[in-house]
Amino acid sequence: MQPPVEVKPGDHRLQFTYNIWFSRRAPGKQATTQNYDQNLKLIGR
Repeated sequence: MQPPVEVKPGDHRLQFTYNIWFSRRAPGKQATTQNYDQNLKLIGR
């Protein structure tokens, strides 16, 4: 787990908050909900 994002003085915690998720699922394959959730990886905040 990543450390909390540091909010600088004068900035709002909800301003410019982004999360990038990546799924390794191969194209053309049907994913069950469980497999989809397991394959999601957080790669940036």
